[in-house]
Amino acid sequence: MKTLAAATLQSTAAEAATSPKRAQNSPAIRLVVLDVGGTIIEDRGDVPETLRSAMGNRGVTVTLADISEWRGASKREIIRHFVERQNMPPGADREKLVTAIYQDFNARLGEIYRTVPPIAGAEDAIRKTPPKRVSSGNNHGFRSGDYHPHFSPLGMGEILRGHRLQR
Repeated sequence: MKTLAAATLQSTAAEAATSPKRAQNSPAIRLVVLDVGGTIIEDRGDVPETLRSAMGNRGVTVTLADISEWRGASKREIIRHFVERQNMPPGADREKLVTAIYQDFNARLGEIYRTVPPIAGAEDAIRKTPPKRVSSGNNHGFRSGDYHPHFSPLGMGEILRGHRLQR
């Protein structure tokens, strides 16, 4: 499905760029929403493994299968869910634990994502959409602002910000 969406977008953009008459007769693309892992960047399983490891380092044991049920959800909410399931001493500050795990997860993922290659042609396909205002969005599971450092090394920040791009 991801490959089909990317291929369709690339094909539509290429047709519009090479055939002005066809572009006039085609409905304008107004919104592009893409999943990040496997569509914009390679999905190597780094996010679930890093979540599992960051939680495990703080005594929260979860499996990759447990995490996979939450794929696409807010990473902070995933962590909070598993922390809430833990038996902790009375008065333990669960929110402090959630924050510590989340910060560790983000730091590790930032390092990992320096080596994750983008999907060939993804950025180019998005940039070749018809020369009008196009809203872009993506499903990454991070709060706005939390994910930008992860994707900056890929040079794809503009696309991943999920706002209207001026064409």
